[in-house]
Amino acid sequence: MSLISDLDKWQFSPEYQVPLDITVNKFLEVTDLLLENPNLNSSHLFRADILSDSAHILKTNAEKEVECGQQRSKPTANAVDSSDEADNPIPAPVLDSASLERTIVRRLIPRNPHLDKSLVQTCHIYTRRNSSTVVLYLPHAGNEAEVPWYHPPIQALAYIYDNDHRPHTSLSLRYLPFLKPTGEPPATRLHRTFLSLLATFIRLAKSPCSAPHYQAQAINSASDTSSTADHQPASLASQLKDTILPRHLVQNTYSTLKSKYAVDLISRWVEKTEPSKHVFEDLLIAAFLIELWKSMYSNASHGGDGSSGRMGHAEFTGFVDIACGNGILVYILIKEGYQGFGLDARRRKTWDILGIDAHLHEQVIVPKPFLDMLDDGSTTSSDTVGAAGTFIISNHADELTPWTPILAALASPLSPLPFLAIPCCSHALSGAKHRYPPLKAGRQVHVRMLDAQGGGHCSGVWES
Repeated sequence: MSLISDLDKWQFSPEYQVPLDITVNKFLEVTDLLLENPNLNSSHLFRADILSDSAHILKTNAEKEVECGQQRSKPTANAVDSSDEADNPIPAPVLDSASLERTIVRRLIPRNPHLDKSLVQTCHIYTRRNSSTVVLYLPHAGNEAEVPWYHPPIQALAYIYDNDHRPHTSLSLRYLPFLKPTGEPPATRLHRTFLSLLATFIRLAKSPCSAPHYQAQAINSASDTSSTADHQPASLASQLKDTILPRHLVQNTYSTLKSKYAVDLISRWVEKTEPSKHVFEDLLIAAFLIELWKSMYSNASHGGDGSSGRMGHAEFTGFVDIACGNGILVYILIKEGYQGFGLDARRRKTWDILGIDAHLHEQVIVPKPFLDMLDDGSTTSSDTVGAAGTFIISNHADELTPWTPILAALASPLSPLPFLAIPCCSHALSGAKHRYPPLKAGRQVHVRMLDAQGGGHCSGVWES
């Protein structure tokens, strides 16, 4: 690709350069974060799928699946863009006084694939003789018409980290339009986009959070001026989340569920609350559960209908949502072929329009230690949450949240039921609202997949 080799001749405005006193490590760390998470720059995007990285720092979807133990034999049919074949990177342009260090190819995934198309983009990272670093973004597009709405209508964008005036450093943006540069200021929308890109980068760069890989290298090489830490940054996003399920699997399933159910459920909403919040939230939780069950059970690939899934794993026997509220989550899972039911202390108006009365029960769950003390003859109070193997969903279950693992153990002492707890308001076992003290330094909360007697158990554990 032939571009102007002298960056000083690229389109530029003084507003696109700001002082930013950070290290090159931090600059590369934020660059990696934004490479995987373009949604931080544009609300029209879900994520970026890494297709290749010459430095093997950012991981492809297949590599993330292997890390999480979720490797799929072939792309799922509901993927937004299921191709994992790396597009050939655009050859690195020659830049004056710069040497190529690394090349990344990514695919930008839009939130609404029916409205926007995905876009492949090549990113080249250079170092210059004056110790500055250049990150060059090149969309795989031949003209403005091929560029989606969420991407600036330009053929190249450069982030320049300049430490030529140390100890002070700066960050600047330069760009090339598809047409020959004229020196004229950019259109208003493009100008606002560049200012927003700068603002986002600055905000992330000033964040005190650093990837563990960076911290470890900084400690190990504090006295080593020849450390390779500057050239081998880790992915901040990959280090801190998406350790149970790869994000792309859940988001692809969410997109499919959203297209199938969102409009219908919102149009039939009868509660006084805002429908979109509840519908989209439950669609995402359903997507997570579906992908989680695919990884846990041998027959959960198509709603637990006996089709092949994870070999050697237990079979999916059903679910119970112990505080199902409006019943939307139960409805989605039932429609997707997963058998189960929901319980709640009171019936909701939404139940009347869902048409799944056999799967929604008005019932109070009283943990056995309390139930043993009651003698009111009530038929709507029970400590039963399901048969052996039933998966417990505890979504915003309030008073039942701290009891969820206990209910799972009481229901099947020899093999506690698997569960997923999504807390909301904090409660004590007594049912009273209680704010637990923050964790001491050095302690973390992890969610793990525990494999017991051939079945996956999902639980929250404390670990020092």
